[in-house]
Amino acid sequence: MQPRLVIHLLIGISLFPACDGKKSAAPGSSANASDFCKSYTQAAAALMSRCFGGEKAAWEAGYAPIFDCIRLATDVGAGVLSYDAQKGSQCLELISKVGCDQMDDDYSVCEGAVVGHIASGGSCTSALHITPYTDCAPGNHCDLDIATCAGTCKPYAQAGASCAYTSANGSVECADGSECQLNTEICMADVGEGQPCEGPTAGTCGSGLYCENSSATAGVCHRKKTSGACTYATECQDNYRCVGAEGSKTCRKSKLLGESCTPGLGECFILAGWCGSEGMCTDVRAKENQPCGSSNGEYIRCEDGLACMLASGSYAGTCQKKGDKPTGSPCTSSAECGGTVSYCDPTTEQCVGCN
Repeated sequence: MQPRLVIHLLIGISLFPACDGKKSAAPGSSANASDFCKSYTQAAAALMSRCFGGEKAAWEAGYAPIFDCIRLATDVGAGVLSYDAQKGSQCLELISKVGCDQMDDDYSVCEGAVVGHIASGGSCTSALHITPYTDCAPGNHCDLDIATCAGTCKPYAQAGASCAYTSANGSVECADGSECQLNTEICMADVGEGQPCEGPTAGTCGSGLYCENSSATAGVCHRKKTSGACTYATECQDNYRCVGAEGSKTCRKSKLLGESCTPGLGECFILAGWCGSEGMCTDVRAKENQPCGSSNGEYIRCEDGLACMLASGSYAGTCQKKGDKPTGSPCTSSAECGGTVSYCDPTTEQCVGCN
């Protein structure tokens, strides 16, 4: 579906129902794009720290590579993007008032603070720079061509239109409020509570819902749970985990950094940390050559400057220095090949340079 600026890169991470409902600090400056971006990053970090634990500075460091404020200011100066100071101010004010138990508010004012101008068919590069904005004009997305490491602005497909991949059209993304139905390769409008979902022709459940008993026969959309039996984490509210032994799992509130936990149960808020051997939720990251990824029921991240090199066919691996392997070298992850300079071809499992 169409990626929403705030939902996916800030609000979708930050505004899970989690804590005491207190408010964040007063918003920062929104006088220009650079100030707005910095204030936006600080507001996100403050909210995460308050609701999920951990130091604000650590959250800011985590957001730094996501919110590329220098690139944003450069693109605004070049006219690729435009910034609306009034909406920027309203966005920061909105975030400052959000409680940890609020998730489904309307954040369209934040999305409207920065708008791209490249028309459909034009070249875009924002997909390569992990920024929360697209260079493309509203109604379009940046379709990245992995063979050239560049992108083309393409319109979102509306509900009822084809979302099938073709060599001529490339990838197709469905408009906000719809998902690509894999059986039919048609964009289907999201469905509501009590409606059929994820069958041969049914759509995907909307926000705050999960599809129960989905199989070849459509399931039914239900509200996500804060308690009760579960099989998968998707059945629970976003800041709840499906915890327990197989066959007897229940939805439980995620544990914060510093709280006691049982290793292997996945009780800790997954974006903040994991349950360490000492039995506490921790955000300590793995060092070089230490296990990372999915390990004994927990998900462990690597220290800055390291990448988790996954074993072939596995979600577990070891932390290794980010690579700069030359083209033609064997690889399992693009992190080994230097990121946007080259990438790991999944078919040949070799580093391929961008044209």
